[in-house]
Amino acid sequence: MYCTMCGNTGRAKIYTPGYFIIEIILWSCFIIPGVIYSTWRIGGRKKRCASCGSFDLIPENSEIARRLRGNISNR
Repeated sequence: MYCTMCGNTGRAKIYTPGYFIIEIILWSCFIIPGVIYSTWRIGGRKKRCASCGSFDLIPENSEIARRLRGNISNR
């Protein structure tokens, strides 16, 4: 993946919203809210730049990424 914010090329980290401890509490006390919270967390997963934390990632081999890499290297 290519980060449009910092120019980093490489693997992205997976970001999951929410907190694991809240998920555990909801599952142990209340089954239905636990299911809802877990579904929301899994559905909200996004790829994030490993360097700067930005969500603005595009495929590394896309035309836009090649153009952006060319602009950075020409400076």
